[in-house]
Amino acid sequence: GVRPEQILILLPQRSAGWPYEHAFTAPDWPDGAQIDLVTIGGLARRGLEIFWPLVAEKAGFAYPEAEPQFLNVETAQYYMWRFVNEAVQTGVFDSVNITPFRIMTQVLDNLSKAAINGFALDDVTERLVTAWGDRHSSRPPVYHAAQHVAERFRAYCLENNLLDFSLQIDLLVNYLLDEALYREFFQQNYRHLIADNLEEHTPVTRDVIRWAW
Repeated sequence: GVRPEQILILLPQRSAGWPYEHAFTAPDWPDGAQIDLVTIGGLARRGLEIFWPLVAEKAGFAYPEAEPQFLNVETAQYYMWRFVNEAVQTGVFDSVNITPFRIMTQVLDNLSKAAINGFALDDVTERLVTAWGDRHSSRPPVYHAAQHVAERFRAYCLENNLLDFSLQIDLLVNYLLDEALYREFFQQNYRHLIADNLEEHTPVTRDVIRWAW
């Protein structure tokens, strides 16, 4: 007796949606019954595509009146490469035996992990140094250099309306969820939430589930 469009299934990753997609194609599945399958990243992108004007200026984007460009892994690497390459040329990463490509992917991973675990970009370096344990080794300066690369990349995104995964999550959690229009939109569209494999969801996703509840 539940309208299918009122059901949201929140997935920890896209691959977890396969059993649902398989069920939706079964012969006994009602024709036209569409249930939303989405990850936290997908939820963020959907919301920002609709409500971008509400959050763009508040979040510090240089051109809030212009449409954003959503970056996938490849395009994020494309824009990040410039800042990594410039840093490598200065020698700040000479103390570690790691390729520039690996540095680039690690910096993007740091950004993503900060976003999905709900801590600020400024906290990344201190967390890495603390985890390493030896503040007098060659590693802390490398972590600081990587932090500087991440900050330059984030500033460039704000200047050019670019949204990588980490920035999409940040905007969802720190801006969009506070908007009354978005809350109203969410409540009108969804009445039922299925959180698939709850133990695999990130801390930020659990916060969103609590917010929705």
